[in-house]
Amino acid sequence: MKKTNSMTVDAISALSSHLFIARTNDWFRLVKLRISLMNAVSALAGYVVFRPYIGWDLIATVSSVFVLACGSAALNNYQDRNRDELFSRTRERPLPKQLISGWHALVMSIILMIIGLGGLLRVHSMGSPVLLGVLAVILYNGVYTPLKSKSVLAILPGSICGMLPPLIGWTAAGGNIYSSQIQVLMAAIGLWQLPHFWLIILSGNEEYRHADMPNMLRLFSIDQLNRIMFVWVLAFACVSMVLPMFQLIINSWLKGVLALYLMMLVLFFAHVLFFRHKAPGYSFLFKSLNISMGTVLLVTIADRLFLRM
Repeated sequence: MKKTNSMTVDAISALSSHLFIARTNDWFRLVKLRISLMNAVSALAGYVVFRPYIGWDLIATVSSVFVLACGSAALNNYQDRNRDELFSRTRERPLPKQLISGWHALVMSIILMIIGLGGLLRVHSMGSPVLLGVLAVILYNGVYTPLKSKSVLAILPGSICGMLPPLIGWTAAGGNIYSSQIQVLMAAIGLWQLPHFWLIILSGNEEYRHADMPNMLRLFSIDQLNRIMFVWVLAFACVSMVLPMFQLIINSWLKGVLALYLMMLVLFFAHVLFFRHKAPGYSFLFKSLNISMGTVLLVTIADRLFLRM
């Protein structure tokens, strides 16, 4: 009898653990955890480029950007809940599958954005970081999200929004908003954003081609979009390579590693897009491009915090 009771308790415990993990994963997907972390890392890069030390202001700024990004992403998911049902890439998200209610998602997004902006306000009063945080939410949720169902030009405010986190970190550290150092880092992120968007479309090209919403595949063929995308990937790599010229990366070893990595990235994209006989693996290219942006940011952070020699 005791053995049976023990097995029952173990089964209930295992089931509870499984449900907790699944529920937690649903909330992580709601706030687009990986994208929100990328925003936090880019804010960290912007901060340490100007002020290379770890302190309370840095932790509070990066944490606030992360929470704000989570809230904005959750609101984006709420806004897109009906459109997400149309595409295989998005229909498994928590709201289309009704794993989280729309009301709970909306409330959570508002709470997270208030906490994120409140954290920036607490540390920086009504300075540039707070205003830039507000601008990021307006561009992402107020302009980009509603505009993407009406015009391909929605990608522009979306890209600008992605360029703001490093500027938030930079200004939080005391940097001038017009400095060429932060502008070149923002330019690299902005150039990366467009092929990032296009690879999402190309990964589900059949669905997007027939979708009742504007996208690049309704303006260009796949071959044309491949060529356009490659030009932007090349531009991203070139701008990232000149980061050392603006003293964003000083360590000689890191300069060489980054340059070699970016050249390999360009050659890899050229090979997959133009020289392979079978169709490109757009999902793999998408992951490779995302890793490249993370690599640029982490190399910049490592140079400032650990390898200044």
